[in-house]
Amino acid sequence: MHEWGLTADVVEEVKNQAAKNNINKVTKIQIGLGKKADLSERAFRTCFKVLAKDTIMEKAKLQFTKRIDHIITVNTIVGRSARHGRVRRVASESPQETVGVKGKQE
Repeated sequence: MHEWGLTADVVEEVKNQAAKNNINKVTKIQIGLGKKADLSERAFRTCFKVLAKDTIMEKAKLQFTKRIDHIITVNTIVGRSARHGRVRRVASESPQETVGVKGKQE
């Protein structure tokens, strides 16, 4: 089931970016979902719900944007920082290079 693996890669990347930016609770994740990645929003949400359970992103809202390629990207992470006690927003200037997860290529 490739949906599981692709979603697990996104969850891992969000964990890494959150740790790097001192975010201890992720409240929203904006994801670019490539048309050719062969992964639907519904399948992603189903896998994410299981993979994110008991993590800092368990209750995060997912927001999707469509891409025309095969790439799945984590565009923005919004969350709370224990250190600063306020919402932090982490955005990638070049998502496919810095926080991208490749989907199925044709």
